[in-house]
Amino acid sequence: MLNELSVSKEVKKGRNNMTSSSSNPFRMPSNILESAMQKEEERRQERRMERTLNMHEKGVNPRESVRSIMSRCMKEIEDEEHDKKWKESTSGEAAYFAPSTKFVPLESEFYHMGTYRDFIEKQEEIVRLQCCIIAGREKIQALKEQMSLQEEEMAQAEYRFRDEVFSEYVEEVEKKTVLSLKRVEEENEALRETKQKIEKTKWALAKVKKDIAERSDMLSLDKQCQELLWNISPPEWRKQQEARKQTAERIKAAARETKPATQATRRRRSDVGLMLPPIQESHHGIFFNKESCTLDKIPEYDEGFVGNLEVYEKPQIYFTDPKQLLNIMADVDADIDRLSDDLSQVEHCLECHKKNMSNLQQDMEKDTAQSNEEMDYLTRCIHTKRAKAAKIEQRIEEFKMSEDGPEQKNAVLKQLNQKISELYRVCVGDLPDMSSHELLTAVETHFHDLLERFNTLPEDELKTIKKEYRREKTARDKKQKELMVQMEREERRLQRAARRQQRALERR
Repeated sequence: MLNELSVSKEVKKGRNNMTSSSSNPFRMPSNILESAMQKEEERRQERRMERTLNMHEKGVNPRESVRSIMSRCMKEIEDEEHDKKWKESTSGEAAYFAPSTKFVPLESEFYHMGTYRDFIEKQEEIVRLQCCIIAGREKIQALKEQMSLQEEEMAQAEYRFRDEVFSEYVEEVEKKTVLSLKRVEEENEALRETKQKIEKTKWALAKVKKDIAERSDMLSLDKQCQELLWNISPPEWRKQQEARKQTAERIKAAARETKPATQATRRRRSDVGLMLPPIQESHHGIFFNKESCTLDKIPEYDEGFVGNLEVYEKPQIYFTDPKQLLNIMADVDADIDRLSDDLSQVEHCLECHKKNMSNLQQDMEKDTAQSNEEMDYLTRCIHTKRAKAAKIEQRIEEFKMSEDGPEQKNAVLKQLNQKISELYRVCVGDLPDMSSHELLTAVETHFHDLLERFNTLPEDELKTIKKEYRREKTARDKKQKELMVQMEREERRLQRAARRQQRALERR
């Protein structure tokens, strides 16, 4: 009932609007300003909302929620259903529409053209559509309520599922962490054991290296001592030991070349021994004879003797008593002292020679520098003299080529000499028998003396002198001005006389 009443009221309002607008199609609707104000207010609200947004939210479309998406989809479905119903309702009433060839009126909200029956039919159609819209809205509202309930149920189920999954995930992670911790502990224990083993091996290696270094030092010292003793031993002894070594090497080579004989042959040959000279103990001052080391023939092969050849290969020590070494060292020290004295004398002589050479070199450098300076000075003097000579020659040629002769030049020089002499007489006094250059130098010296005296004068005297000078200057300036005025007057008088003469001549 309420819906029908609202529909009837809307129909009445539409009729009133249509009648008011149909009476005058050029009349503006009454609520146009209200709609414009409402639109402007909506725009202002949108701007305010945009101002309250953050910088990262401005210019970005908001993300649609699930509910908004569902509502949009439902709205699209409702629009489609409404279009279908509209098409079905208008399919039977197509005859009432005017053909396309007829006059199409202006499209306006409040413009209506037709019979009263057409208006009633359209209003009935509008009422039917409104009823359909109201029914659809009720259905949409019911569907929305169902959707909200379903969404709540889905949220609860999702929350429960999340809790179960999270608890299972936490249990799995705990198991994995426990296993990984156990593995890490086992690996740490294994690493500790390996580190301990490595430290033990390093300690053992360091100990072995230390022993090797000590023994290598001892071996190097032993080798150095053996080499020293070998070098100190007499040359006959060294030759004898080398001969023994060579014989032992020959025997080894022969034993490698000969094939192994049978036991019988070895027994037969066992009686014939290999006769090498025995190792005799050396003593101070006694040497082995070379004949004892010589072998005419290389003897037969014998395994027992070949095994003892290492004794013959190694050189034997000549010295058996430390006194021998002490005597040799004393002789060496005496030779060293003698050589050091000779060396000091030679060094002293060399130093003296170096000093003499350095002194000679310095003297020679000084002489060369002086000679170079003298040569440079002489060359400069020669160049200056040549330049002066060239200038003098050029002046002589110019003088010869000039129009003024020597008589005019002499007259000019005489006038200059007279002026210089007048200057000297005014500044200094009597004229002596001197040239013009000497007179100018004398005047210059006189000026310098006057300047020195002027600088040595006290301030009071200087002030008085300056005042007198200014007075004299002002008097001179006045006299000069008066002379200039007189000159100008004389010129004017002469000019006037000349003009009078011209006028008199013109009149005649």
